Amino acid sequence: MKTNRQTHHLLNDERSLEDSTDYQIDEVDEVDDVEAEEIDEFERILQKSDDQFRGTDDLLYRYYTEVGRYPLLTAEEEKKYGLLAQKGDREARNILMQSNLRLVVMIARRQQRQGIDLLDLISEGNLGLNHAIEKYEADRNYRFSTYAVWWIRHYISSAIMNQSRTVRVPVHVNKAIARLVRIAKKLAQKLKREPTIKELAKESKLTIYEVMNLLADNEAIFSLDALITQEGDGQDFHHIIPDQENIDVPDYLMKLEKFSVLESLLASLEEKEKAVIVYRFGLNGRRQKTLDETGEKLSLTRDQVRYLQMKTLEKMKKLLKDQAVEMEDLLFE
Repeated sequence: MKTNRQTHHLLNDERSLEDSTDYQIDEVDEVDDVEAEEIDEFERILQKSDDQFRGTDDLLYRYYTEVGRYPLLTAEEEKKYGLLAQKGDREARNILMQSNLRLVVMIARRQQRQGIDLLDLISEGNLGLNHAIEKYEADRNYRFSTYAVWWIRHYISSAIMNQSRTVRVPVHVNKAIARLVRIAKKLAQKLKREPTIKELAKESKLTIYEVMNLLADNEAIFSLDALITQEGDGQDFHHIIPDQENIDVPDYLMKLEKFSVLESLLASLEEKEKAVIVYRFGLNGRRQKTLDETGEKLSLTRDQVRYLQMKTLEKMKKLLKDQAVEMEDLLFE
């Protein structure tokens, strides 16, 4: 998704992140589309001759062939094996894992960057899939595939960031994360339980979405997981948030993923480009502005605003090329 947890620059915007649901981000249930696409992709791969995958790609080809043998599960089967896996059934865990390996491959292929080995990303994605199996609650009303997508992307994106080191988290964001971790630890000790998002927001004098945004940072998530496990009852922070804040798990994760993608996109734009998108699409809790209103704000003519908007949207689409998300999902209802 970043999608990568990058600059978190909105922390310095108008402290209006609590109203950022005005982004009008659609809820996403990618399962059907993802499964249909991955089936088509694997059929194409497996129809190719062995010669096309010899040499350096031989190992990759064998892996494709192997995971392509495992059948996909229906929603009913996911729930059945999910419930068994929750009870410690190893065979059920293996079935969930094997049936979603091709999902990992598809996401890894989409997120691959130059100089990063695809098999390495697949390996990281498999770790994310395994983590999703551990955290999945089969009695909830959502499919495992929907839940697993976020964790797979998260692990792959973390690997890309750690290997490439092309993205640096600003110093002020690192300080904000460290402060939030300290506050969370103190609250856990004081309350004798894990703090909720609202409690963290109140204690840190941040909005709920600012807290969520900080928690979206890869290192912060795992730091908090370790922290809460030490101080609490063994549950991690991702498990706590939905239950105590009445946030639906897939909805929360998908929205957080898209929110981070949008942040990263805006951070990559020039100031005037960013302003046009924010004004024209009503981001940051703002009302959508007309071409004339935007032009007045930026000292541009109506036609200049229209042209800049068009060019900026083209630029954003190019930046999203390798991400498993469509720009329409970020900007439109």
